Amino acid sequence: MSTDVAARRRGGRFHTRPAFYRRASCGAISSFKLERPVFGGRQGTPLRVAYRLTRAARVTLTITRGKRVVARRTTNSAGGRTYRLAFKPSRRGVYRVRIAVGSVTSTLTARKL
Repeated sequence: MSTDVAARRRGGRFHTRPAFYRRASCGAISSFKLERPVFGGRQGTPLRVAYRLTRAARVTLTITRGKRVVARRTTNSAGGRTYRLAFKPSRRGVYRVRIAVGSVTSTLTARKL
């Protein structure tokens, strides 16, 4: 079992950052992750999101920066299949990606350089 932990070095010390990977579970969302805790930079890497459901359901992905909604996507997704999306926000900052499936929600955080 691997544990992905994001860390940031500040003032010579390492501080943990919010999670960018949700552990696998047997609920409606079997897996939900961001490709990496940081995106953008010199190569312009997009914010990549992947999720997998245990059963067919209506999924809403919401990307926010602060209180502002940057993007919202709603789709009907089949169970047992991995869905991948890429977003290319234009501004720097901390972005939160929220997935809602029925009454189940989960939020992950990434930072744009």
